[in-house]
Amino acid sequence: MNRIPLTEAAILAGLTRDKARYWSGVLELPIVKEGRVSYLPDGADRLLNAMRVAVEGGMSPATAAVEVKNIHALPVEKTAPICTVDTDTAARINDLENAVMLLVEQNKTLIAMAQAQAVKIDTLTVKLLPQPETKPVNVWQPEPRQAPQVSTLKKLWLELFNPAMLRATP
Repeated sequence: MNRIPLTEAAILAGLTRDKARYWSGVLELPIVKEGRVSYLPDGADRLLNAMRVAVEGGMSPATAAVEVKNIHALPVEKTAPICTVDTDTAARINDLENAVMLLVEQNKTLIAMAQAQAVKIDTLTVKLLPQPETKPVNVWQPEPRQAPQVSTLKKLWLELFNPAMLRATP
């Protein structure tokens, strides 16, 4: 795309550099800066000149910008369609695709290796950790209660006068 320096466009339009920069913003012209030089698209000097004439005629800069954009237009640069790709670009894209596929395969291999290592670590951990010694546990159980051994006569006596004595107590 052809470009013109901002200072040169301002001179051709009969404006100051600052006013040309301001009106370029109002006209929504893209300003490209390379180094210390600002560039406008080719034909911007004609738009700035039309803008100057409209503002001198009594229009506000905003209204003049709308009118100038409607009446005048920047030349459109035609670009080649995307479907025409040169062989160098196609080769680079193919190389990038191959590199990505290689990375995917390496990633799968690394994941499989990591999972295998995790299984090995788990089995070694089980083998190396001290196993707790299991001792038999004797659960406490109370001694079975036995009914007191008394004669029949004493049993009758106790049933009548002191039945608590007949209970099996420890």
